[in-house]
Amino acid sequence: MSVTWVLRKALELGVFSVYRLARLSPFSNSTVYYAVERLSREGAVRCASGVCKTEAGAYLAYYRSFGCDDILTAAVRREFGKFDRDEICSFFELMRGMRGGTWLDLAAVAVLRGARNRLVAAVAAKYGVEIDGLHRGIYINGVFAGYCKRCGLVVLPCRIER
Repeated sequence: MSVTWVLRKALELGVFSVYRLARLSPFSNSTVYYAVERLSREGAVRCASGVCKTEAGAYLAYYRSFGCDDILTAAVRREFGKFDRDEICSFFELMRGMRGGTWLDLAAVAVLRGARNRLVAAVAAKYGVEIDGLHRGIYINGVFAGYCKRCGLVVLPCRIER
């Protein structure tokens, strides 16, 4: 129960100190510190110098525990910008079987599974690489996902200039 509470609060806050989380918690401090440590080992949060940030694994774990609700959609919008709830929910539904990984892993899996929404493109653009002068994102099996200076956020077959 404490891990799911910490997961919910972590996603609500995005970036947080373990001390602050412990002060907000109905659980003992040691329970909160243990829950954060466990989430860190699972790749859901990354902590350094007492400050923690939610990672892709936290969003996946949250979706498995609570579904696609207002907290998840607000966290995704905070991380990637304005996307409608349907795009966000369909992205996480597509990722249902995944247990962890980075945002870039999720974008790659989404492309391989045939996702073509702007959220996939935004994830790839933010965490992908500069491919050429026009494209930032990922390029898998002839499909580009990310930001194109000509087209904007896209997931589509694209000719990359090399």
